[in-house]
Amino acid sequence: MLYDQYVFKQSAEENVYVRKCYGFETITSNMQQACDGLTHLTISAAARFAPAPSRDTLKSQVHDAWITLRHQIPALACQNFRFPAPDNHFAFRYTVPRSSVDAYAWAKDTVVFHHHHPQSLYQKHCELRDKRWWPCLGGHHVAELHVSPSPIGWQFRCVSMLFSSETLN
Repeated sequence: MLYDQYVFKQSAEENVYVRKCYGFETITSNMQQACDGLTHLTISAAARFAPAPSRDTLKSQVHDAWITLRHQIPALACQNFRFPAPDNHFAFRYTVPRSSVDAYAWAKDTVVFHHHHPQSLYQKHCELRDKRWWPCLGGHHVAELHVSPSPIGWQFRCVSMLFSSETLN
């Protein structure tokens, strides 16, 4: 059936699944390749914890939460690629972690802790929105989590390509 090509299927590698991008995903993939950062979305939130955790404790808890979210929304850990000609369609690749070591390696690659002076929620949001994006064919995962201090606590931002952000809704 026609829709079967848009369902994840196991590839030749045992723990890797792939599927073609459908209409909107293909359009935004093309736009991202042509117009740097155009189809990225930054979602920001601030939090104050009482008592305030240490940076190391927070880092460990954030990694655990990000891995849990990956299990709930596997699309967070996808990567884009393009099938070779003549197909040449944009597609997603999802690699199932073989162990908790693999899951934590992914979290380490996709969670970014910023260690500079605290900025307002709006300042940091604009900084990441304007400077943190990547081409969809660069081997990068489709989403990152950014954590930074704020004047009153901590800020969290999910930076992702627009089509992958749709899965968060």
